[in-house]
Formats: sequence, C-alpha cells, structure tokens
Amino acid sequence: MDHRQAEALILEEAELQPSQQGALSEHLANCAACRQFAAGWQEVERLLGRLTLDAPRPGFTARWRARMEAQRRAAQQRQLSLLIALLSLGTSMLFVPLLLQFFVILLAGNDLAVDALKGALEWFGWISFLLQVILQASESLARAVPVAWWVALVSGLGALGGLWLWLLGRWAPSLQREGMA
Repeated sequence: MDHRQAEALILEEAELQPSQQGALSEHLANCAACRQFAAGWQEVERLLGRLTLDAPRPGFTARWRARMEAQRRAAQQRQLSLLIALLSLGTSMLFVPLLLQFFVILLAGNDLAVDALKGALEWFGWISFLLQVILQASESLARAVPVAWWVALVSGLGALGGLWLWLLGRWAPSLQREGMA
C-alpha cells in the first residue's frame, strides 16, 4: 500500500472492510508520515465534533427568499429591457428606409410609384390578374387621395408607433411586478 491509498482509507467516512483495515494497520506500523497524518485527522474529527452550530437569525429564510426573488425580477427586467431595445432598433431599421422610400416615391409623382409597384410585383412573380387588380387600385388610390393625406397618414402611424413604445416602457415594469410579463 502506498501513501495515497493509506490517506484515502484514513479519510474514508464509511466503515472499512477487514482486509482494508488490516492493510492500513500494517502500513501505519511501518510508516511514520502516515501515522502522523492519521493522528492529525483524528484530532480534526475530535475538534469538529465539539463544534456547535448557531441557528440562523429569525426570518433568515424569508429574507433569503425575498432577496432571491428580487434578483430574479431584476434579471427579468434586464431581459425585458434588452428585448424592447432590440425590437425597437429592429423596427427603426426597417421603418426608416421604408419611410424614406415612401417619401421619394410620393415626391417623384404617381408614375414612379406605379413603376415601383410593377417592379415589386413582377419580382415576386405574381400572376398577371393580381398584378392588374393591384395596379388599377393603386392608380385609383393615388389619384383619389391627395399628397397631404398620405403625409398625414404616415405621420399618424409614426405617432402611434411612438405612443406604443412609450406605453410599453411605462407599463412593462408594472406587468413585471404583477407576474404577467
């Protein structure tokens, strides 16, 4: 038996088998270092046995659970804020170019809008019947609705988007506290 095996048996908490006990006793009789290790471990066990554990202060469990719940809520709030920020950024990245394109088409006149719509519909490979219906509807709509109304519509949609973001930012923490988010 070597020193590592002897130390492992000395530190073993379960009852040793008779063959293990005999081999350890034989090794301890011939090895001063392992005898010293065994004596030191017996002293540590004796001292540990004398220790008394203090009970936690009253309310410890409730305070610990409250702290863990607060940490969980803070983590959820960070995740929700990150999600809202990413969704807002993504929406902005999509909305701004579309808005710019809309104003270019709007300011260029009806022919450019119709040409752009024709190109988009052909690119998607839609059937000609659907193409004709959509083109006639867009030409009629472009003639029937003044430019100022289009500007008002886009401005209104932008205002509604801003209101949505503001309300989401305001209500998200209250929903979080109620456990609904």
